[in-house]
Amino acid sequence: MDYGTAIVRTNRASWTVKIDTITPFSTLPSYRVKVFAEKALGKGASWTTVPTTVAADTTLFSAAGGGQGKSVYKLYYLFTAGINDDIPATGLNESMTVNLLLTSP
Repeated sequence: MDYGTAIVRTNRASWTVKIDTITPFSTLPSYRVKVFAEKALGKGASWTTVPTTVAADTTLFSAAGGGQGKSVYKLYYLFTAGINDDIPATGLNESMTVNLLLTSP
């Protein structure tokens, strides 16, 4: 299974990583993509215990205290399709850009 990696290096005890903005597919609705964040190393915890629809202002993971140092999270993006979807014989050629935002109080 493929995944993206998010690395947080900070001297802050508390921090949050959210989806800031998305650039949606050109022909498909954005709700077709789900995201799941899994902590691989370090501090904090994932807020996505199940695959969650990709949407702006969605918190993916955070540390409420003691978050200093390096934390690594795996980000899994899952495309969902329904049984009645009509996928063209030529296939799908879509892309989506997801921008993450790290904030600290």
